[in-house]
Amino acid sequence: MRVVTLNCFLNPRSLTAGIRLRLIARELGLMAPDVILLQEVIIKRYRRWLERYLRSLGYRCFSEDGPWFTRGGLLTAVRSTITKAKFHLFHNQGGLVGLLDGDAIMGKGYQRLEVTIGQKRLTLINTHLLSHCGISRRRDINSNLADQVAELRKAILNESKESNLLIAGDFNFPPDSRFYREVTKDTNLKDVMSERTSFNGNDKRYATHSDGRLDYIFYRGNEFGHTKSALVFRTPLTMGGSHHSLSDHLGVMCEFG
Repeated sequence: MRVVTLNCFLNPRSLTAGIRLRLIARELGLMAPDVILLQEVIIKRYRRWLERYLRSLGYRCFSEDGPWFTRGGLLTAVRSTITKAKFHLFHNQGGLVGLLDGDAIMGKGYQRLEVTIGQKRLTLINTHLLSHCGISRRRDINSNLADQVAELRKAILNESKESNLLIAGDFNFPPDSRFYREVTKDTNLKDVMSERTSFNGNDKRYATHSDGRLDYIFYRGNEFGHTKSALVFRTPLTMGGSHHSLSDHLGVMCEFG
């Protein structure tokens, strides 16, 4: 089973969103993952176009419309049956900073889906947590982000310990953060990029800026076997005579045996 996550940076501030949308769609079609978890698919018309494309490839999609943008900027697509799907809005949207940054308008939160892939019954969570607005040294004392992490952790702990759980997205904290420890402590979640077998060696940069590792795939459960992991969407692609990086983040891909 192949899983891919990417913060797509398809938001109104990007002048190249329309071009990159088609490049992202093309690359997803070539990779043919079983589970796709996307963040920052904010603009509704781009999300709808992407959903039509993915459905033409046999995927089932889940997203929700907000008043102005895609709720949470989240889109999940699976080559399987979706039995349950719901978007959960975080109570804390970042206050004034979240409003100015656009997080509160978009409505940060997480999607929870129950799916069946072959004989495997899985619970998927796709999320995008609050940005720290570039102040790395203050991230661990960011009370707004702390509230969202606590809410997500509570949701994880409420899942059955016997469930096959996969959580992915842009968490906006590095692995040396206290928030990383809070998400993984007592939850039995494993980080696919902490596995020793990797398609791309030990390169563990996740985003193209100085924050480094912000995007993760976590998992637990008996249905997940040995994993291989990789950073994807690393190379700029050409369209219309110009080179374009697919996003301001790298994607993460893993395969479960």
